[in-house]
Amino acid sequence: MVSGKPEQSWRRGLLLLVAGAFVISAMVIIYLLAPTPVRTEAPWLYVVGALVLLAAYVLMTAIGIRRLPASRNPVVAGLLLVLLMATVLILGYSYIYRAIAVQPDTAFSEPLTQASAVYFTVTVLTTVGFGDITAVTDVARLVVTSQMLLGLTVISVGVKLIVQSTQSARRQQLQRTESSHGHGEADGDDAGPSPSAAGEHPSD
Repeated sequence: MVSGKPEQSWRRGLLLLVAGAFVISAMVIIYLLAPTPVRTEAPWLYVVGALVLLAAYVLMTAIGIRRLPASRNPVVAGLLLVLLMATVLILGYSYIYRAIAVQPDTAFSEPLTQASAVYFTVTVLTTVGFGDITAVTDVARLVVTSQMLLGLTVISVGVKLIVQSTQSARRQQLQRTESSHGHGEADGDDAGPSPSAAGEHPSD
C-alpha cells in the first residue's frame, strides 16, 4: 500500500502541470485574440487599468500563497503559482502598453505590436532595459513605473513567500507521513500476541 503513494503523488503533480499549462495557454490565446485597442480621449483610464491589474495580481498571489501549504504537491503548486503570476503580469501590462501606444500622442519611441509589447514588458520586468523601446509620454511613464514597483516588490516578496510556504508544506507532509507510519506500527503492536505465542500454554 505504501508503494502506491508516490505513484499517486506523481500523478497528481502531472495533473497539476497539465492544468497549469492549460490555464497559461488559455491566457495567451485570450491575449492574442483580444480586440486591438482603439484611441480614447481619456488616457488616464489606462492608469486606472494598471491599478486594477495590480489589485487583481496581489489578490491572486495572496490567495495562492494562503492555499499553498494545504496542497498535496506543494513544489509543483508553488512553481505553477510563480508561472501564473508572471503570465498575468506580462500579458496584462502588454495589453495596457498596446492601448497606450495607439493614442494620438507618441507614447513610446516606436509603435507596439503584440510581440513587441510583450518584449518591452519582459525587459521592464527583468530590469534589463535595452533602451530600444522607451516610454515618452507621462501616462506611459507612470504605467511603466507601476510595473517596475510591482516587479521589485510583489514578485520578490511573492517568490520568497512561495518558497517558504513550499518548504513548510513539505515539512508538514513528511510529518504526516511519519505520523501515519508511527500509527501503523503502534496498531501492529496493539493487535495482540502472535498466533504462535497465543497457542503456547504453560506446562504444569
